[in-house]
Amino acid sequence: MEDEPETLLPGIGWCGTGMRTIGDREALDAGGGFGDVDDNRYYPTSLAQYHSMNGFPWCVYCRRKTAEHNERDWIECRTGLSEQMGNAKPAIGDLLSSVGDRLLSAEMPDGPGDLAALGDDLSPETLLAAYRAGIFPMPASAVGGMAWWAPHPRAILPMDRFVPSRSLRRMMRRYRITVNRAFGEVISGCADPSRPGGWITGEVERAYRRLHELGWAHSLETWEDGELAGGLYGVSIGGFFAGESMFHRRRDASKAALARLVEIMSELPEPLLDVQWQTPHLRSLGVVEIPRSDYLGRLAGSLEAPGPDWERLSC
Repeated sequence: MEDEPETLLPGIGWCGTGMRTIGDREALDAGGGFGDVDDNRYYPTSLAQYHSMNGFPWCVYCRRKTAEHNERDWIECRTGLSEQMGNAKPAIGDLLSSVGDRLLSAEMPDGPGDLAALGDDLSPETLLAAYRAGIFPMPASAVGGMAWWAPHPRAILPMDRFVPSRSLRRMMRRYRITVNRAFGEVISGCADPSRPGGWITGEVERAYRRLHELGWAHSLETWEDGELAGGLYGVSIGGFFAGESMFHRRRDASKAALARLVEIMSELPEPLLDVQWQTPHLRSLGVVEIPRSDYLGRLAGSLEAPGPDWERLSC
């Protein structure tokens, strides 16, 4: 097999298209649709650019025809989530460049401070790249905009630490729990401005609704007598689930949804249930804190592991 050239496209690595070196600038430009040329980085920056590469029809990431890509395919390629990636490795730093200049590296040490960056880009690919780097968005009134966080220590819920109480098990028998049946209602319930400490803005809600439409954000709903009693939502990538928020209108309804989520994730080979920060309430449910470096190590493994079959669970 021919050795790879020493000089590859920065931010892309081996692209499998024959356009391997920076010296192929003219051939790349001739294909059209590659987006901005900045610092010798070449990659499409929108689905429209993807489909406009008539003279260069093969995806630089997964080697499939660009005409066969839908929006989810394109986002998977840009964020490195495609199962057909080959040796192409998009740079997370490139995808997160619009988040802000203060963005920390995914190799960040266990130093003080939870704030990683400031910036307002909530596009699907930026959100997914951020979660893969151990970062998540949450507005901060003190900075007047969107903040991106990488807490140290990080709060997670190990599967063997969650033990439903007798009263919760009793309440669960009263409820019906579903998956992805009412994502919009769940995130609206979580975003209710009358809730104390509410942080979900209209911008955030729209961003996660879009992630749900694309298949990366999921909800669990708790029902009683045909009415939504509570639920939770989050982002799922492989064996990783980032719990974003939960709410309840009836006793233990959000806990019942969490219990069902733990059941689902307990069947995975390498689950990681991220709850971001520790609180007394979460501690009572079995949540523990781990160093940031430990979290990032676990995250890397869970992202590559098999995840839930959300399509089957949603039936």
